[in-house]
Amino acid sequence: MNPRMQATIIAATLISLALSTSNAAAATQAAESDGKISSALRRELHRTSTVAGPKPAQGATSPLRSDSMGRVHVYVKYHTLDTGLERRLKALGAQIERVASDLATIECWLPLENVRTVAGDAAVRLVRSVGRPRLHVGDFMTEGDAIHGADKVRAFGIDGSGVKVGVLSDDVDHLADVQAMGELPDDIRVLRTSGRDGDEGTAMLEIIHDIAPEAD
Repeated sequence: MNPRMQATIIAATLISLALSTSNAAAATQAAESDGKISSALRRELHRTSTVAGPKPAQGATSPLRSDSMGRVHVYVKYHTLDTGLERRLKALGAQIERVASDLATIECWLPLENVRTVAGDAAVRLVRSVGRPRLHVGDFMTEGDAIHGADKVRAFGIDGSGVKVGVLSDDVDHLADVQAMGELPDDIRVLRTSGRDGDEGTAMLEIIHDIAPEAD
């Protein structure tokens, strides 16, 4: 074997070994990152890897809360809040809702394609999706009515008449469905929606209407 061919073989072997080591390290890092991602987010990451674009699923059947910009609502739980974590999240397109230092948690809206990058941050111990409120459309009475004794108060004619109630929440996606069932009146004024996927506001309105049915 001539020296040139021998050198070529050695170089190719070294490159192959370097690539194998690099691929193994990348696979290990990816596995470690995925271990810090909740199962619902992992499933969505897997689903979007098989379709064009990383936009998350939307709608009431999706376990994730997402917005029109392809961001998902998540809790980022950290080991220690170093000064750069919030900055790094924002650089990845996160919109931070709140920082709960007592719970070592940052609540934010994060682009789905950057979930693994955040999970790979040394300061982060877990990234999980924020649970979606469950909506029961139909003739339901809130359990809190009896727990708080509101039914007994209404027996004395105190039913919310003359009181105007405002609700601050995420959104009212199924308000029309609930109104069609007669669970909420038709004169509810929605001043502004968040543009995100959510129904907490609808659920809160139902609870208030059950307890104080004549309130405005």
